[in-house]
Amino acid sequence: MAEEKNIILKYTATPVFLGTLAAVGVGLTGTILLTLIFYFTSFSESYLQPAGAAIYLIGAFTGGFLAAKRAGGKGLLYGTGVGICYFFFFTLIVLATKPGSFSLLNLGLKAVYTFIVSAAGGIIGIALTE
Repeated sequence: MAEEKNIILKYTATPVFLGTLAAVGVGLTGTILLTLIFYFTSFSESYLQPAGAAIYLIGAFTGGFLAAKRAGGKGLLYGTGVGICYFFFFTLIVLATKPGSFSLLNLGLKAVYTFIVSAAGGIIGIALTE
């Protein structure tokens, strides 16, 4: 049992894995909350896409922030690493659920936004590390 704990701690101790896990958690939790808000209220569906994009980017920022804070240095590197993993995770989900709604332009823009926001989270995470 002690060896299993060491393996789990080994993977959660890496800043990029921890940041990606946090980013996915924030993204999925935000998506569920957004779904419930739109289902139980009379908000127009025209707000759904901007709200979803905001939640996605908040997740990327949070992941980059936590990864850099955990690492204690190299915020740009760890933040961008989290952004790459986070982007690929949600891209695979979109490919698995709605492959017909895929646009190369939108994919490129989403990648650029994700990398910029997660790297900014990493830089701010380092700036706020004591």
